[in-house]
Amino acid sequence: MFVYRYAQTAETIHQLKTEAYKATTDEKWAYVSPDGKTFRNQRPPQSLIDAGWTWKKVKFQRLVSHMSPRNQRWREYQNAKHWATLLLAARLILKANDGAVPAKAEIGPYVASGIFRSHARTARAQKALAQSSYRYLRKIDNRLRNQPHRFAEVNPWLQKRENREARNV
Repeated sequence: MFVYRYAQTAETIHQLKTEAYKATTDEKWAYVSPDGKTFRNQRPPQSLIDAGWTWKKVKFQRLVSHMSPRNQRWREYQNAKHWATLLLAARLILKANDGAVPAKAEIGPYVASGIFRSHARTARAQKALAQSSYRYLRKIDNRLRNQPHRFAEVNPWLQKRENREARNV
């Protein structure tokens, strides 16, 4: 279930970044390496020129816009990243507890062991992330028990994913 939600969130993040990215093709004069893959704007040392670097016109991609705080959809992007982190933290809790939602008292030792260190820098942020992801775990667990019809789209998605992984192996 969390893999499904994470995949949806990751797709949203990717879509936001793709929509924000715009580049144009441009040309300029620069020193080009013998293989033609790299160039530099300033004259290289004489040893590189002797090795075959030449002065040519090169085509390159110039970045026009990308996802940044100035983008109109920045808040949506930040929220999606937050949800992705929350979902990954919830998944870590489930993995640490063999797939079951633990009791609230069991969250403290997980924070102390440092399993959230890759998602939050400070101990305070790790604790907040652990508590938020635990609340979300409980919410989803209650919904799964009381309203399983709300998760009808998850099983077909998981079947497709498993079939795709089986073909790739």
